[in-house]
Amino acid sequence: MPLPESPEEMIANARKMVEEANKAEGSRTSSKRKADELAREDEDDDENAMEVQPVKKTKVLEEELRKERVRSKAFMGLSATLAIGAMIPFFQSLL
Repeated sequence: MPLPESPEEMIANARKMVEEANKAEGSRTSSKRKADELAREDEDDDENAMEVQPVKKTKVLEEELRKERVRSKAFMGLSATLAIGAMIPFFQSLL
């Protein structure tokens, strides 16, 4: 695309391009949903939620158990480290 020599031509070309882009997009119309459609979708969502909920609960419980195991292992490691750290000065004083 050749560059126009004057700024007025550039502005005119830009306006044409914007108008063409707006025409290509078309008008955006938002359709309002009827109350009946909303009620049907809510019923479908409730049924799907009831099916998914037990699976989700088990996944959440498994995840919580995993986190608890990691916490307990970390606590045991920290306790062992502190116990060994406390025993070192005690045994050095005996020597």
